[in-house]
Amino acid sequence: MHLRIITLLTVILSAYELVSAQDSLNNDYLLNLYQAGDYARAAEYIKSTATDSMDISTLKSLGYAYRMGGNLAAAEETYYALYQQDTSSFTTIMNLASIYFNRGNIREASSLYQRAMLIDSTNIKVYQRLSEVAVKRNETLTAHGYLHKANSLDPTNASVAYNLSMLSISLQAYAFADSVVHTALDADPENINLLYAKAVTKDYLKDYPEALATCEQLMELGSDSLMIMSMMGAMYYYNKDYEDCIQTLTWLENQITDLKEGDKYYLAMSYLRTKEYEKGFTYLDAAIEQSISPNTARYYREKGEIQHLIGHHKSAVASYRRSLDFSSSAVAYYQLALINDYYLKSEDEALVYYRQFVKMQEVGPAQPDILEFVQSRIQDIVKPSAGRALTDSLAPPQ
Repeated sequence: MHLRIITLLTVILSAYELVSAQDSLNNDYLLNLYQAGDYARAAEYIKSTATDSMDISTLKSLGYAYRMGGNLAAAEETYYALYQQDTSSFTTIMNLASIYFNRGNIREASSLYQRAMLIDSTNIKVYQRLSEVAVKRNETLTAHGYLHKANSLDPTNASVAYNLSMLSISLQAYAFADSVVHTALDADPENINLLYAKAVTKDYLKDYPEALATCEQLMELGSDSLMIMSMMGAMYYYNKDYEDCIQTLTWLENQITDLKEGDKYYLAMSYLRTKEYEKGFTYLDAAIEQSISPNTARYYREKGEIQHLIGHHKSAVASYRRSLDFSSSAVAYYQLALINDYYLKSEDEALVYYRQFVKMQEVGPAQPDILEFVQSRIQDIVKPSAGRALTDSLAPPQ
């Protein structure tokens, strides 16, 4: 709540500085527009009263109104005009870079933030923004480096500490993340974001008692109980508190539509550890089913298709078989039959898959010529004397 008040006051003070810089404006009227969030009307008012559209004060006021109102295209044009007049203005550079970033122009944003860093190498905000650019580029180590620099400038900055700790966790630097959070929490012991990062870090460090205590503190402070309960369930399991795990995740299940895969796994294993096997296997099956992507079978079929095309027939068979572990498919059965029949010369194996293909016709009928070929081929394999030479000389329909 205090942070929101401070942020609002900062916006109002920034607006006041802008309107005070233009004597021709009705400052009270413009400030009221800013306070009401009517930035579009504010921009129109500034333009209507401006005697010089390229005046620096006018451009600053317009840029602010456009940016706050979400008109980023107009804001970019305005701040770029300011930048052309003074390429060393730190504020202009930061505003223009932010607009570039928000409009997806990452390259220009990066270039300007780098320029801002040369102007003020001790500004934390610059390193935060450069880290965001690096994250956009999937340059995790670079992002970590910028946040590390920002954290070294002010270890108590909660936003920097949180982002640095979470990025460190993703890089498996758990002890470092723990030290970053610990220092920042000394300055702000009830910061929910920092406490969450602490709980996650302690979990990875297997300090489950401390992690659980932190989760309880988060819930007392009004954090999202559903998210925290999920974390606590996992911690209870690893701490071998199986009954507490069951109680926690059962409560969670009653609050939401469906548990996540991990929650189902921990609940299943806790039931199994307490010898409630029926419930345990039920949840374990549910976790397994949820972990399988609907696309897994298709991925294996496509892998098998490519392997077959490049002549890796045994590998193709393995991939098609793997696809069947996730979903029955007439296509997979047909391709397995053909590869075994015509490339691996294994008629017995082919016969199995031809027959499975025929059974699948109840689910989805194949093209008549393919079905006719398969039925004919089954007869030829079962009765070798019935014209095998003729059939083998015909290419199977694709």
